[in-house]
Amino acid sequence: EETWIDRKVREPQGVVVKEITMPLETPKVNVNLIINKPMKYNPYNRLVMQVIEGILDLRFVESIREEEGGTYGVGIGTDLRRWTRERATMRINFDCDPERAAELKEKVYLELENLANEGPSEEDLMKTVENLLKTREQNKEHNSYYLNGLYSYYIHGINFNDPANFEEILKDLTTKDVQKVMKAFYDAPNVVDVVFLPEVESETIP
Repeated sequence: EETWIDRKVREPQGVVVKEITMPLETPKVNVNLIINKPMKYNPYNRLVMQVIEGILDLRFVESIREEEGGTYGVGIGTDLRRWTRERATMRINFDCDPERAAELKEKVYLELENLANEGPSEEDLMKTVENLLKTREQNKEHNSYYLNGLYSYYIHGINFNDPANFEEILKDLTTKDVQKVMKAFYDAPNVVDVVFLPEVESETIP
C-alpha cells in the first residue's frame, strides 16, 4: 500500500515582492505573480476556479492587450489541490516593455480586485461557461479525458464525468457565485510577485 508524505515545503506567507536582474538578449520585463489561499477541495470550488480563470483571461485580453497594447498576452492558470493541503493557486505572467511593467502590473491587480468586489459581467460569465462546456464535449473524444476521470475517481473518490459535478454546476452558476469564491480567494492571500528585469550595462569611463 502506498501513501504520500508531507515534506513541509511551504510557500512564503504574506506578500513577497522581488526584482531580479538578468542578462536578456531582448530588453523586456517578465512579470510573474503566484497567488494562493486555503480552499476546500470539491467539484464546485474546482470548477468555479476554472471559471474565474476564463473570465480573467477575457478581461486581460480586453483591458491589457487590446486597450493598452502593453503585451501580446497575459498568461493565467488556476489550480485547486487536495494534498498536501487543500489550496487554490493562481499564476499570472506576461512580458512587456521595461517602462510599462509597473503600470501593467497595477492593471492586473485592479482586474483581480474588481472581480472580487464587483463580480463578473453576465456576458463574460456566459462566454466562459459556454467555452468550458464546448471544451468538455471535445475532450470526450480523447482517451486522456477518461484516463483523467479514472484517476480522479480512484484518488479523490469523485466522479467528474457525472453531470452533477460539472454541467449542472456550470448551468446554475451566477455572477454572485463567482464573486463569492473570488472574494474569499483574494481576501489577504499569499502573493509571490517576481519581476525579471534586463541587466543594464554600466558605461565604461575612459
